[in-house]
Amino acid sequence: MRLSVAVLAAVALAGPVRAGGSDAPRTIPAAAPTLPTSPSDFAVRNGVAWFAADDTANGRSLWRTDGTENGTFVIDFSIDPYGLTWAGPKLFFGGTDPTFGRELFVSDGLSGHAHPIENNPGDVTFKDITAVGGKVFANGCDTSHGCEPWVSDGTQAGTFRLADIAPGASKSNPSDFTSVGSIVLFGATNGAHGRELWRSDGTTTGTRLLKEIKPGPDSSYPFSLVRLGSRVIFWATDGVHDFEPWTSDGTGSGTVMLRDIALGTISSGAGYGTMVVFKNRVWFAADDGRHGSELWLSDGTTKGTRLAADATPGPGSTNPFYPVVAGAKLYFQAQDPSHGWELWASDGTAAGTHIVKDITTGRHNSWPLGDPVAVLGTKLVFTAYDTQHAREPFVTNGTAAGTFRLSDVNPGPEDSHIDGMASLGSRVIFSADDVTNAGQVLWITDGHSGIAHTHAVFPP
Repeated sequence: MRLSVAVLAAVALAGPVRAGGSDAPRTIPAAAPTLPTSPSDFAVRNGVAWFAADDTANGRSLWRTDGTENGTFVIDFSIDPYGLTWAGPKLFFGGTDPTFGRELFVSDGLSGHAHPIENNPGDVTFKDITAVGGKVFANGCDTSHGCEPWVSDGTQAGTFRLADIAPGASKSNPSDFTSVGSIVLFGATNGAHGRELWRSDGTTTGTRLLKEIKPGPDSSYPFSLVRLGSRVIFWATDGVHDFEPWTSDGTGSGTVMLRDIALGTISSGAGYGTMVVFKNRVWFAADDGRHGSELWLSDGTTKGTRLAADATPGPGSTNPFYPVVAGAKLYFQAQDPSHGWELWASDGTAAGTHIVKDITTGRHNSWPLGDPVAVLGTKLVFTAYDTQHAREPFVTNGTAAGTFRLSDVNPGPEDSHIDGMASLGSRVIFSADDVTNAGQVLWITDGHSGIAHTHAVFPP
């Protein structure tokens, strides 16, 4: 395997890095890195992807790439980075420092190194790291306080636990951090209220229960929060109704059920998950008991929450899953009486909601979309399955002719195990196992098939 001269130069140029709040330098290993394998956690800014990857000399390290061999090199060694998230000009992620243990790290993306924001005497593992303006909110877990909400602006003073919602070592497991106005909404759990909707303005005093949607210790389980203008739309149950779409303006009185789609105690959408914003509406799958599970939309009002398309007419279900927006189309996985699970699209009208291509013909399934996907201009890069090639990378422009396999990365009927994608603007980078390399390695595509357009960043 060849390795970029830039990679080797990065080793020679790497100097000591001072940990946040400490004068002790962090030693950078001198071993030259090998080919980056198992790349993941891509975070893109200005056409460059930062990511975590293994190399046999230094373990799991922080790397960056512009999609070329010479533009791929190590940023920081052996820190086991994960959850990479840009918030303004700062890159945040969880990692491990030999002095401070597991902490939140930050990098300015320019100096070439990252440092831990040491603000806790023990290890803290961070999950669901979410950018809100120039800060990140996260689920931080330690042995003394369990998993609780944290906030960070990249400094020691601005990095702290917002609340011990589930006191002691119990876990509130905050998730779905979503901003509305000057506050952030999220779901969290404690013994007194169950799992309910909470709010925070980024201070300890401003972090509190927003509304007990289902009174008492039972849970309303708010999830799939998405912002639409000045409101947040999400799924929840109040006990009188099963899971239905709810809306909140960030106040208790302004947190109400949007519509009882499946009347009474029947759920309209608990199993269908993700909501997504498309053409100034929130789109989701729901079942009203008359049309089956179909595509719905909402403008944030009761009247404006309605069935968008009954793609399988009558009580049968199209079961749309994994909605994602690219260009002027909403893509999703769905089925109908003539096809298995295939790629569908909508232009926002009932007439414009249809199957894009029967990738695995007949009632067989291609199982498209889900993670990973990446937007490439007005196109979408995704993975799909067929019986001859297993799961491989595809691209679509919303037409049958414009939907095709980019490459048989792992030739024959074996998966290429694609795990992670990111758009670099005019190209998409992804992790794949092509067998000729040592496990999963970096691949790049410009959305066209052929070795000149879709290939490994480091050729064998």
